[in-house]
Amino acid sequence: MPEKPELLDVPVEVLFLAADPPLMARGRVTCRDAESCDVLLEAHEHGFAEGMQVIVDAGEATDLRVVGSIAFVQENLLHVQSRTVVPRDKRIFPRTWGGIKLRYQVAQGEQVRPWLDRGVAASTVWYEPDPWMDFSGSGLKFEDLERCAPDDTLLLDLSIPPRDVRYRASARVVRLLPIPPEEQAMIEREEGQLLPTHQVAVQFLELPSEAIEALMDFTLRVQDALI
Repeated sequence: MPEKPELLDVPVEVLFLAADPPLMARGRVTCRDAESCDVLLEAHEHGFAEGMQVIVDAGEATDLRVVGSIAFVQENLLHVQSRTVVPRDKRIFPRTWGGIKLRYQVAQGEQVRPWLDRGVAASTVWYEPDPWMDFSGSGLKFEDLERCAPDDTLLLDLSIPPRDVRYRASARVVRLLPIPPEEQAMIEREEGQLLPTHQVAVQFLELPSEAIEALMDFTLRVQDALI
């Protein structure tokens, strides 16, 4: 097992993805050794229990995430026994599971309702980023050229493995961050494809319930791969 870095008072998210809906809570962690860590949750009412298999994700604070099970709970303190320490790929989820097939365009004026209700888009030009992206039931983060701006509303056309179904949705751009040159150099692209220049984070505004269910199912598959 790789050694954990010494972490003191590091902000984390704890995720239990087998619940419906999945449990997620914020807290702070002190990793005491390579086999366990304690997480002090912000909320005292949290729903976590002994035996749950969880992911403790330190996000940008460190390049590692802990996958393990809760050994015991004391009020809002979780003692997590590590099964493995997973290096954080910049895309987070394993490539072997495929990705989200996405097309998007920036909405202008009153274009959202015609798209969501009837599949009528004002433009025939769609942008298709690399499908290997971060995802959750609340949004997506993908890499592309600078084709939108913060607070833009996007029309989305997406499919979620393993289902071959297209879903129409809308989203708001919450972040648009340049990709550092050293990270750009590591991005794999087929010959002739342009390298993405930005990370685009979007929050869903409207998403069909069937699409949310498909995202949760895909998330469980990813958890199985990690654990």
